[in-house]
Amino acid sequence: MTRILEFRIDGLAGRKDPVSIHLNPDVNVFWGMNGSGKTSLLRILHSALTGDAAPLVRVPFEKATVVFHSELRGRVVRSVTKSKRKLRELDRLEDALSGRDDPELYANAQFELLESANSLQWATEPEELDGRGFSHGYLPISRITERGSGFGDRRPPRRELLDEAAYDQAFADAIDSLWQRHVARSSMVIREVQQRGLADVLDVVLNPDERDDQTPLVDPRAGFTLVTNFLQNHRLRTSFNRKDFLQRYGEDGQLRAIVGRISEVQRGIEIANLPQRRLQDILSAMMSGNKAIDISGRRLTIRAGDVEIPVTGLSSGEKQLLLLLLETANARQNSVIVDEPELSLHVDWQQDLIENMRVLNSEAQVIIATHSPEVMANVPDREIFEL
Repeated sequence: MTRILEFRIDGLAGRKDPVSIHLNPDVNVFWGMNGSGKTSLLRILHSALTGDAAPLVRVPFEKATVVFHSELRGRVVRSVTKSKRKLRELDRLEDALSGRDDPELYANAQFELLESANSLQWATEPEELDGRGFSHGYLPISRITERGSGFGDRRPPRRELLDEAAYDQAFADAIDSLWQRHVARSSMVIREVQQRGLADVLDVVLNPDERDDQTPLVDPRAGFTLVTNFLQNHRLRTSFNRKDFLQRYGEDGQLRAIVGRISEVQRGIEIANLPQRRLQDILSAMMSGNKAIDISGRRLTIRAGDVEIPVTGLSSGEKQLLLLLLETANARQNSVIVDEPELSLHVDWQQDLIENMRVLNSEAQVIIATHSPEVMANVPDREIFEL
């Protein structure tokens, strides 16, 4: 679990006064006029969590300190400062980069800018965590060309201009990556639940005198189905039949205890699958026309009537929604940072967005920057920060 606790930024977007805020553990919405520094703020927070300050070389600020908490590492403090000399150098380089009619001057400025980026470093307390990245989600305005989820996705960002076909392919790849990671995590949790269940069943068999007689009684017919499915999931075969099972069930306390343990396994699996069911419900309710989404398998499938359509065939708003919700689902108990979540979204979708993000994953810390009054419409004042 990684949560941002507070931050202080001096000189954000040319401000004279520092921006210092203690964040909520659940929802944080930053809003303000264009040029107020919302995007720069989110970039700084993302950079602090990755431990890589190089992307901040052209972000307008002087000094930043970000404090966050990691479940495994405890309290972590990161600070970065741009010296006055460095700021003057960057101003000079910005002027040079605007003069592209001089190829030599432009090339030299690009090289110097790269050197400046490489020299910018976060100072970390405790020091042994210097340069370490912490899990979080991050969706900038340029969702595909700059995204980097922080959930093990360390591919270099694609910064070149993409044509429509290349962008569609990049989007499809991003969705597939997020979905496969989500399925893999759910499958791992389910396997752990099943393995614990098998151990519990063996414990009942090997220690019959120590079984818990308080286990809730399961209906015999439902119990037979539970046991059959449990054995199939573990690829086990047995010779017992339904008639023998129902006859023994009322007389055999050990059998009832085994069924009780298997029933608990089934409840654990249902809990593990809950995020997927919530995701499907939210997407199905918000998809336009006759589109329906099926996320029950390893593939995310979208249909319009009887015809399967690729994710690239979705509207721009549906693409944004799918990407936002998948990133939120994958965030687990970490922070998920989103710049302008309202991009391409219908007004009704904007109004329900934060609530749906919370329904999908109530354990994530949501941090967003927005221009949209609709996104903030149902957000309490304590969760809104004006820049």
